[in-house]
Amino acid sequence: MFSVYADDKLFYSPRLLDERYAITEPQATLELNKAGSFTFNLPSINPMYSSLKKLKTIITIREDDEVLWKGRVLNDAKDFYNTKAVTCEGELAFLNDIQYEPHDYSKKGIKMGEYFKKLIEHYASECSEERMIKLGNVRGAFTDVLIYPKTTDYTNVWNLISGNLIGASTGKVGKDEVDLSDYDRYLYIRREKGVSYIDFVDDIGKASSQIIEFGKNLLDLSEYVDASNVYTQIIPLGKADSKGNRVDIKLVNGGKNYLQSDSAIALFGKIQKSVIWEDVTNRNTLKANGQRMLNKAVEMAIKITIRAFDLHRINVNTDKIDFGDKVHVVSLPHEISSDFLCSKIVFTLDNLENTEYTFGLDFETMSGSFASYKRTYQYKMESALEIGNQNAQDLLDAMTRMDSLQTQVDGSICSWFYPGVPTAENYPAVEWTTPEAKHAHIGDLYYDKSTGIGYRWTENSGGYYWDVIEDKQVQQALQDASRAQSTADGKVRCFSAQPYPPYEVGDLWVQGGSGDILCCQHDRESGSYVASDWVRASKYTDDTKAIEAGKTATDYIKDGAGGIQVGPNGSSNVTMTDEGLVFNGIRNLVPLWENADPTSGIAAGTVICSDGRLASYAAIAIGCQEYYTSPFDSASTDGGLIQYTIVMLNGKEARCSYIWDYPRARKVTANKKGITFGPGGFYQTKKLPGLPLYPGSNNEYGAKFNSHNQCCVPVVIYGFL
Repeated sequence: MFSVYADDKLFYSPRLLDERYAITEPQATLELNKAGSFTFNLPSINPMYSSLKKLKTIITIREDDEVLWKGRVLNDAKDFYNTKAVTCEGELAFLNDIQYEPHDYSKKGIKMGEYFKKLIEHYASECSEERMIKLGNVRGAFTDVLIYPKTTDYTNVWNLISGNLIGASTGKVGKDEVDLSDYDRYLYIRREKGVSYIDFVDDIGKASSQIIEFGKNLLDLSEYVDASNVYTQIIPLGKADSKGNRVDIKLVNGGKNYLQSDSAIALFGKIQKSVIWEDVTNRNTLKANGQRMLNKAVEMAIKITIRAFDLHRINVNTDKIDFGDKVHVVSLPHEISSDFLCSKIVFTLDNLENTEYTFGLDFETMSGSFASYKRTYQYKMESALEIGNQNAQDLLDAMTRMDSLQTQVDGSICSWFYPGVPTAENYPAVEWTTPEAKHAHIGDLYYDKSTGIGYRWTENSGGYYWDVIEDKQVQQALQDASRAQSTADGKVRCFSAQPYPPYEVGDLWVQGGSGDILCCQHDRESGSYVASDWVRASKYTDDTKAIEAGKTATDYIKDGAGGIQVGPNGSSNVTMTDEGLVFNGIRNLVPLWENADPTSGIAAGTVICSDGRLASYAAIAIGCQEYYTSPFDSASTDGGLIQYTIVMLNGKEARCSYIWDYPRARKVTANKKGITFGPGGFYQTKKLPGLPLYPGSNNEYGAKFNSHNQCCVPVVIYGFL
């Protein structure tokens, strides 16, 4: 439950029934390394309408007792009805208020951590108390990186931090220049006991146990991929000797001075980078350092924005998704199964289903990504095979028309599916390093997924190249196969004869007009053909299967009295009629239980329906009435109305509610062995901080539960299958 305060005075809470204390379209944004914002519309009837002062009024959003967002009013604009559209900026914007004197570290440099401490300590010494931000945690490898800031004028603290620390691209470790994009840096406001601390660290948050999953709590998703900082081959170098020769990894790396990611080269081509570790003399240490940096470098910078529902809000036992947490996101249709850092949250305070989470800045390695593709392969294969059978046959027919298969040594054609124009100098042809290898691939097909153009690997007078395919049938077959292909590496191999290793998951074996289309379900690098590696991808229903299916249908569907009966052996669980479906096992109109004496209430700990009558039900509807009155109750007869609550028979505690002049409630726990009632009671009001008493009354806002057996008394229960 969210509430909003202006200088500690409450001016919005969904708990308030007074319409004056309402705002519309309240939306708060939390974002790493940025101030964040809060926007809302303020009606003229709100008591705080004239009290919000630009740059002065401190706005606080609280979720229960926790401060979710803090900042100040930046500006407002009135519409025709005098409603103000208010924009607020987050707490980090306070750093704009204090100037820092000119300074010059251009010669000797200063460590990033030391520079940050100087700036924040100066701010804390100059700012007002209500805008106090104290120095917090400063940690991470980046803190020892030397930077060389220089200013000739006074500059505000925020600009110095954003320009020289967050926005810095290079620095030095020792004498060596380093790329700061390799260093995680997070700026974050942390609050403890009412005090705001600013942290500058390389790791924040926790690993959330809650999973955001397609079909469950994932509502919408968009994805952005940036490969601008990717390199696929690294040359690690260590300390130099007296002659300037640096330690390399040849002696511990099979004579090669580089490390590379084959899978990344397949996607991006060969992109080299040399990195120096000035103090490293051990070759094994140097190789390990290089491998770690390479793994990080081949990470695709994936930024995902999703709309999701935090399951913690309906089940407190589910781990809450907090700003800065690492969260596992699973969406098989989008080929995503990875851990991401929650770098931004946009809360819509009056509609939590519209909350947007942005995940970025922390990414899975390329090898990990391919592993996740392998994990989701079965799902992808099932969807692809719906259209893949015909596509495979079409592709094979098209290739046969070009006489491709007859030229292949192994009786197979490889079809490659990647974005970009293929050449002899990029993947896959760059790996065919001998004339024999190049010749063996004559007839291979390449489909440029970015342009939709197909190519064929061709030989002419001893030269090999990719030739644009003019045959429209082949182009169409490649396009269809591209949509249906389900392998992780962007390649499909079609065999016309019994395949021999190597073959991979997703490869196809087309046995001809009288045979089947088989799909490889198991990688095999060497050895002999194994029949169990291949499963039928076509002709799923032969005559035997059809007979079995027909028999199953007649076992479950039969003509009967009053309509068609559906159920095991026609047992009439469901009857289909012209009027619709009749579910014969549902007895919603017959009460499972009725209270013989509701006026006396019901005591906490009372157990009912423990005689097995709930065994065939999945949920119940509990009807309650109210028998406790007080001087605060109206003279109406609303307490005699029955109000229903649906409770699942899952053994989890639930709450029956009864709304009258003020709320009544009773906890209940139900399973198939019985129903246990907790104490009933009513909610007595209490005053909330900063809110005046309701005019003309001694009542106060808020809630305090008071037990009373005559509150929210169960009187009747119905069951649902």
